[in-house]
Formats: sequence, structure tokens, C-alpha cells
Amino acid sequence: MSLAFFASRRGIVLVGVLIGVIAALLQNAGNPCEHGVEFDQVVPLEP
Repeated sequence: MSLAFFASRRGIVLVGVLIGVIAALLQNAGNPCEHGVEFDQVVPLEP
């Protein structure tokens, strides 16, 4: 049960990150002026 719970939680986190990245990309495409701001917020998430 512990493994299933961890896998489920990890899956939820991964989905949340993917949604955030997709939303940021869509906003960048729609508002080129905010491209730099959005990118600054996305970059720190990656090592």
C-alpha cells in the first residue's frame, strides 16, 4: 500500500508540473512580452 500511495502521489506531482509547464508555454505564446518573466519562473525548477 505504501508503494501505491507513493506512486500515486508522485504521479499527481508530475501531472501538476506538466500542466504548469504547458500553461507557461501557452502564456508565452500568447504574450511575448511576458516571455522573460515566465521563463525566469520555469528555469529554477530544473537543476
